[in-house]
Amino acid sequence: PVTGIVGLLIQARHEGRISSLAEEMDRLRGEGGFWIRDALYQRVLEMERDG
Repeated sequence: PVTGIVGLLIQARHEGRISSLAEEMDRLRGEGGFWIRDALYQRVLEMERDG
């Protein structure tokens, strides 16, 4: 199976390796120059909020 960077962040959040998906995605978008579709960004935040 292949997992993208957002999938790896979700896995890291579930494992307690990072505290906030939003912060990490923002860092990727800003400092890392990664493009994350707005719809995907919002969907991931909703998933995190819903637990």
